[in-house]
Formats: sequence, structure tokens, C-alpha cells
Amino acid sequence: MKTPLVLLIPLVLVTLSGCSLNQAAPKTHHHDWIDVYNKSGNKVVSLTSRKAVAYVSDHVGDDAGNSTSHKLPAGSKLQYKYVMHQRRNNLSFNLYIYSNKYAKTGIHPLPNSTWKLSNHEFSKFSNPRSLE
Repeated sequence: MKTPLVLLIPLVLVTLSGCSLNQAAPKTHHHDWIDVYNKSGNKVVSLTSRKAVAYVSDHVGDDAGNSTSHKLPAGSKLQYKYVMHQRRNNLSFNLYIYSNKYAKTGIHPLPNSTWKLSNHEFSKFSNPRSLE
């Protein structure tokens, strides 16, 4: 059961980082993008550069694909929610960053993956404007 998840998450992320046009997606974005929200649900920034989208996709693909946990530690507090949008297929999935350096994905219908971020990754994901 773990093998399909390990293979599917990187495939979804590689697909997410593709660039193509689709009439169903908002006209303001010509390629994939990421909306970032703070713990209160207010939008902090939209990451639109291909470099930023690739950075987040690559790290999530590597880390979530190798994750063996599906539960957050007790006391985890949400810091940021990254909503990654794929323009071509009008898909999205969520990445949650917690104050105790944990991250969790939400890719329906797959089970959530949870993992501990490195200090460098936590620093980057805790300052989403720096990714652009």
C-alpha cells in the first residue's frame, strides 16, 4: 500500500509543475501557481514564478513521498497553508506548515502525509515571500 503512495505523490507534483493553458482556470495565471494563507486564513502571497512553484513542488514531492507518518504530533499549530494550483487540469492540493516544524499534505483521495522539516526548509516555508 505504501508503494503506490510513494510513486503517486511525486507524479502528481511533477504534473502540477507543468505549464499549459486551460480556459477553466483563472485568466490571471498563465501557468501553475501557489496561494499562501496565514493561520487566520488571510492570503499572504501568490507565488507565481516557475522557480518558486518548482521549489515547493520538488521539496514536497521528495519529503511527502518518503513520509511514513500520517498523524501530526499533539500540540501542532498551523502556521501557513499553501494551496498549489495546476492550471492545465484545474487541480489543486494543500500543504500545511506547522510551528513545530512539521508539514502535512492534503491530496485527495490519497491519505495525508506528515513529516518533519529540516531547519532550512522550515525557514523557507515560514517566510513564503522569500520564495518568490
